[in-house]
Amino acid sequence: MTFPRLACWGLLAVALHNAEEALTIPSWLPPRLVRLEAEYGIRPLAADSRQLYSGLITATVIPLIWVAIASRSAPRSLGAYSILVLYGVFLANALVPHLIGMALLVSYVPGGMTAGLVVVPYTVWLAYRALRDGYATKSGLTAALFVAVVLYLPALRVLLGLPRLAAG
Repeated sequence: MTFPRLACWGLLAVALHNAEEALTIPSWLPPRLVRLEAEYGIRPLAADSRQLYSGLITATVIPLIWVAIASRSAPRSLGAYSILVLYGVFLANALVPHLIGMALLVSYVPGGMTAGLVVVPYTVWLAYRALRDGYATKSGLTAALFVAVVLYLPALRVLLGLPRLAAG
């Protein structure tokens, strides 16, 4: 499967992950909210069901539009690298809060199953195909993943409800 086709199939991974969260967060989060706030200082955005569902819809539709457009891009183009940034953000999200969260809480975390079994292996495969098919160079892939992490950090703060750090 070529890089552009694999990028399109990745939308299924995104949808599965977001569906797992939509199905599990509403029952999982309320009994754990006090502990998350007390022990980790977080109040996830998902505590509000309207924000949860609108966020998940947005996090499914925007990648669909993005990949539909960018998957037509030439190798080593801005469009090709933007796909790697997009899926790099999903990889960062799989690691934090999902997989790290499961390790810290020593239990299931919504989205954790698809994060570990689908999102991480998929993004590794996509990165491999990008290199193999000539859609990215090693340095370009590294830069795209770096950009993904930089873009994800403020989103993570919002998703987890972390307070802003005081300046100075």
